[in-house]
Amino acid sequence: MYMFDKSIFNIEELCSPSKPSEGARAPAGIVSVMEKYFRGNEVRILEIGVFKAGLTKLFASSSLNIISYDGVDPYLGSDADPYTGAYWDSPSDADKIYLSAKKYYDSKGYSLHRMTSAEYFDLAYKSKEYDIIYVDGDHRMYYAMQDMEEYIHLLAENGIMLVDDYGNVDTPEVTHALNRFIDNRRDVIKEIGYYISLFQNVGKYIPVSQTTVYFTADKGRLNSGFVSKRYNVSEALKKLVNEDRIKRIALFGAGRHTEWMCEVFGRLKKPHITAVLDDYPDKTKIFWGHAPMKASEWDTTQADAIILSSDCKQEMMRERCRELFGDALPLIDLYEGLPAGPFPK
Repeated sequence: MYMFDKSIFNIEELCSPSKPSEGARAPAGIVSVMEKYFRGNEVRILEIGVFKAGLTKLFASSSLNIISYDGVDPYLGSDADPYTGAYWDSPSDADKIYLSAKKYYDSKGYSLHRMTSAEYFDLAYKSKEYDIIYVDGDHRMYYAMQDMEEYIHLLAENGIMLVDDYGNVDTPEVTHALNRFIDNRRDVIKEIGYYISLFQNVGKYIPVSQTTVYFTADKGRLNSGFVSKRYNVSEALKKLVNEDRIKRIALFGAGRHTEWMCEVFGRLKKPHITAVLDDYPDKTKIFWGHAPMKASEWDTTQADAIILSSDCKQEMMRERCRELFGDALPLIDLYEGLPAGPFPK
């Protein structure tokens, strides 16, 4: 029977944090915390945000009994990449860093996946689970929270998720994302701990404090029906793609939800989006190449179905569409059967 050292969890209650600890710079210090917890048990590790594989090398040189190691990082280097100019300067520069990291991964028999964390989750969900999941990917609010929301579903029993850069003044959105995540998932998080360290970024004169937060989850409390807003909407859209009778889609609603969909699914080609409808359209906005148009002026022959583009106002939208279009087209609620929204954007 596996044994785990739970003395590493230094917050007895979420509302009563203990005195901060001191130690070596994370992630080196956090590796020793994981060694203490797993006590020689076999571990499967997933690292989100590999960069130059520095953390990978620390884990590999530790006493952890690693039986598999997956790393995920898109290594983009494009103008749209938020890390261009900080981690790399161009796609070719990102290529070089990727190839160097991959060479190390290959030498250890590990797997480095050059893709976004969302893309990897879609591949791994329901087929893989991990004992250690280290989240250090996109530090923007939405993406950081998305990684936490989704990858908690890949934790093995007694597994630990670690979130880096909490309290780091250079990455404040991670702090906000983790705070919100903990508030939302208090029923799921079992034990929680943290490791505080100082580090100095390149080009900075003064070191800053940051915290690596780690926790276990009660898997029995995870809702298998709802994973994350992105994942569930993605799955609903995939089903639409396979609907032979639905080739053209209109969206009703040109607000924040449609803005979010356009950002997350901006490359969506199928089903074909033919129109974005709204009672009060802001024609300065562009969605999938379309400016929103007034719903009352739209011709229903231009689509095969209408998506109700909201995670909390679907019934109101349904009534309005019936008022405008009758039963001419099927109305699609992407969140049908899921817990009531709204969900974090």
